[in-house]
Amino acid sequence: MQTIPDKNSPDQIRNDALFLGKIPSSPHIEESISVPLLEIRDLTIHFIVHRRVTGPNVVVHAADKVSLFVKRGETLGLVGESGSGKTTVGRGALRLIEPTSGEVFLNGQNILKVHTRKLRDMRRKMQMVFQDPADSLNPRFTCRQTLVDALSHACYGSQDILRKALDLLESVGLNPSDLDKYPHQFSGGQQQRIAIARALAFTPELLILDEPTASLDVSVKTQVTQLLRELQKKFNLSFILISHDLSNVKYMTNRVAVMYLGQIIEIGNTSDIFSKPMHPYTRVLIDSVPVPDPDQKRKRASLIGEIPSATEPPAGCRFHTRCPIRFEICDQKEPHLAKLANGHMVACHLVNSSSE
Repeated sequence: MQTIPDKNSPDQIRNDALFLGKIPSSPHIEESISVPLLEIRDLTIHFIVHRRVTGPNVVVHAADKVSLFVKRGETLGLVGESGSGKTTVGRGALRLIEPTSGEVFLNGQNILKVHTRKLRDMRRKMQMVFQDPADSLNPRFTCRQTLVDALSHACYGSQDILRKALDLLESVGLNPSDLDKYPHQFSGGQQQRIAIARALAFTPELLILDEPTASLDVSVKTQVTQLLRELQKKFNLSFILISHDLSNVKYMTNRVAVMYLGQIIEIGNTSDIFSKPMHPYTRVLIDSVPVPDPDQKRKRASLIGEIPSATEPPAGCRFHTRCPIRFEICDQKEPHLAKLANGHMVACHLVNSSSE
C-alpha cells in the first residue's frame, strides 16, 4: 500500500517555494501578453447590509482588490468555498453589480468607464451562463422566443433570426422540433444547453460559467462539459469557470485562481496548482479531491473552525483563523501575492519568506 508524504507540513511548503523560486522563468506571463481579452485590476465590491445612524455601516467585503486576466481561447478556473466571492467577481466583471472600486478591461477598454449604450455593445462580447437554467430561462417563453429575443438584441435581421436560431440549436445538440417547447418540457441538461445557445446568440468572446453543471446529474454533467469544450474550440471562446467541482476544474481549465473570503490567495497554471499547491488553503482544497486508487493513502490537512464573517474579515492574513500552520506574523500583516515561477502567484507569509 502506497503512502504519500505529508505535503502540508511547513517544511514541505518552504521547500516547494524554494524549488519553484529557483526554476528559470521566462518574462512574467502578464508581460508576454500585449492586451489580454479580459483584465481585472484591484476589483473591490462591498455591500452595505445595515445603515447605522451613528457609527460605521455594516459592510460585506464580497471582493477585495481582486486582480486577474484571461487570455484569448483559454479557460480560467475560479475556485473556493461558498461565500468566497467567486460569483460576485464574475458579476462585477459584467457590471451586473456595480463595483466599489477597481478597473475591468475588455480588449483594453475599461467597461467601468463607459456609458449605457457602449456598455450594452461591450456586454455582447461577454455573456454569463448561470448555475440553475430553470431560474435563468423565462418559463413563459418557448425555446424559439428565448433565442429570437436574444438574437433581436444581438441585432440580427428578421430574415436571419430563424435560421440563426436553428443553427444555435444544432450547435448545442438540440433538434429543430424543440423550438416550440417550453422550459418545463426539457430536462435540466437540455435547459442548460438552451441557456448556452442563448449566450452564443451574441457571438461573445468570453463566457462566464457560474457552476454550469452543479445542478445536473453526473452523466448529464459530463455531456455538458464536453459540449462546452467543443464550443470553445469551434468559436475560439474564452471561459471563466466558477466552480467548486475541482475534478471538473482540473479537466476544463488552463489556469486556476483560488479565492478565500473575497481575496485571491493563489493563482497559477492548472498543472502547478494541482501538483504543487503552495497556499495552505489550496492544499486543503486539493486534498479534498477523491483519489481514484483505493489503495493509495495520503495525509489530509484539516481546517480549524468556520469561515469568518465577510462583514468583519480578520486582520492580517484572512485565512489565519483556520490555518493549520499559522505563525506570529499571520494575524498582524496581510500577505501580498508573491510571484514565483511560470506566472504562479501566492499570498502566504510562509511562502513569501521562502521565495525572497
